[in-house]
Amino acid sequence: MSLSISDALGDGVDRLRDRRVLIPFLALYGVFVAITVGTHSQLEAQPAEVFEEFPGLADLMPETLPLALDVSLGVAWFIWFLGTISLVTASIVAFRVLADGNGARPDGPETEVSRESESESESESANEVSNGSSHEPGLEHGSDPSRGSTPEPTRDSTATTAARTQTHSLVVATAHGILAAIVGTVAVGAGLALFVVPGLVVATLFAFTHPYIATERINAIEAMKRSLELTRGDRLRVFGVLVAIVCIFYGISVFGALALGVFASVPIVAELVNTAFTALAWLVVLAILASAFDQLETSRAREDEKWEGIDDELLP
Repeated sequence: MSLSISDALGDGVDRLRDRRVLIPFLALYGVFVAITVGTHSQLEAQPAEVFEEFPGLADLMPETLPLALDVSLGVAWFIWFLGTISLVTASIVAFRVLADGNGARPDGPETEVSRESESESESESANEVSNGSSHEPGLEHGSDPSRGSTPEPTRDSTATTAARTQTHSLVVATAHGILAAIVGTVAVGAGLALFVVPGLVVATLFAFTHPYIATERINAIEAMKRSLELTRGDRLRVFGVLVAIVCIFYGISVFGALALGVFASVPIVAELVNTAFTALAWLVVLAILASAFDQLETSRAREDEKWEGIDDELLP
């Protein structure tokens, strides 16, 4: 396998030129706005006793909370929690658009539905041909013309089935994405606490866990195993991609911080612009990760094809 960091960066940026990326960006933007609203509302709803007990928190408080809502602390926490879960869903949708230049990988849910539809269409066509072209439409040997023929599946019903499959797939993928995020956060956090290096190793090994969850129907554990296998032989380059991603994310976020100063006289506008840059930075991260993921997947497929048809006993 081979991974080029420069190609991943360049191709990742190129993928952002696709018009379809606009919808995932708007979804991510809405999610980050919701998270910011929840965060500001939490800080606004905190009782004064908390700041008296922990004076250091008062120093960390922003000067203004323009997106805070006048709600209870529990409601504020719920808004934040809902936004955090929605971030996983929006990221999955964005990755499906960015990965391999289309909405799903070859064995993804969309293709499965289309393959089933194509198989049904081919079967129906074969039956029509076998019945002969001399029969009138809707009539068969021994059939009663008054009863008519069995209605064929309409395009609308196929589209509805595909939509339901996609929705179910997205819900399941979100659940596994949340589980993987929790496991990954705990593992990386524990690794960082142990002299930092173990945490970086864990982050590298499981860098493609969420890409697999987004593009294939597998659970979080299986996705982690697949990521472990995919990174084998290219882990130093994968780590390089992760370092570049972190630098790019914070580099773009700086513009959001500058917007807070430029629009200081209009705090709401300043916060919304800052959030827009955060959403853009997140989308760029997903695009680069998608490019690196596709590089390694393509390389692995070529390796598998090269050894296909050779006896296992002859393999090294």
